[in-house]
Amino acid sequence: MQLLNFFAYIPNELTDSFQSTYTNTHALIMISFTLVLLIGVLLFSDKLKKCAYEPQLRKVLGWILILNVLSHYIWLMSHGEFYGLKTIPIMFCPLSALFLGYILIKENYTLFPYVFYMGILGGFLAIIFTDILHAGPTYYRFYNFFIQHITIVILPIYLAKAYNKFPTLKDTINAYWMTLGIAVISLGLNYINNWETRYSEMNPYMAAENTPLEAISKFVNQNVLAYSMINALLFFIVIFIIYLLLNMKSFLRNN
Repeated sequence: MQLLNFFAYIPNELTDSFQSTYTNTHALIMISFTLVLLIGVLLFSDKLKKCAYEPQLRKVLGWILILNVLSHYIWLMSHGEFYGLKTIPIMFCPLSALFLGYILIKENYTLFPYVFYMGILGGFLAIIFTDILHAGPTYYRFYNFFIQHITIVILPIYLAKAYNKFPTLKDTINAYWMTLGIAVISLGLNYINNWETRYSEMNPYMAAENTPLEAISKFVNQNVLAYSMINALLFFIVIFIIYLLLNMKSFLRNN
């Protein structure tokens, strides 16, 4: 019975009949845990790289990321909550997790610039503005959510620092165009689904509550074009601010 409860499906929309098990304490614990891991990676990435089993560990983490994403959709299917085009992993974070898993397993870094920017950004925002208020630590979805989002924040930073994989300007431009491409595909899918889906959060009618996206949606009065343009501009600003910060020393030295 406890195992069945662990894998129970509880809709995101809280009702008076359900008491949320996710609290501010859980949020602070997970944010703090992420920050501790981040500090550890920044301080000890070189030592971690030299560990004898580090290559094998990277591959194991890659498979964990991929299986974690797939398990979410198997879990939805088991509860009759998979609806074809309305339930596919066209979101910045699941895509980042799948791409990162591929990178770790195959050591092919072609997609790494996208993962570096949108994985870190999307994962960090998801941890802060979590949308699993219906599922605390007694539920599978809690662990599924945080495994995905913490790893897409921490592992790209580790790979960039330990293996000097920081994106170049060309990589950054390509990552931006790839982000826009995914956003356009998401807009199309949201339109096809009569705006009943939130692919890549490119839906002003269903913007995530209590997040900057909800504020943008209200500001533009749920206008799809304006909402999309502002998001495209924000993607550009944030991605290139991160790039400039990473290259500040080099820029100052050359000028």
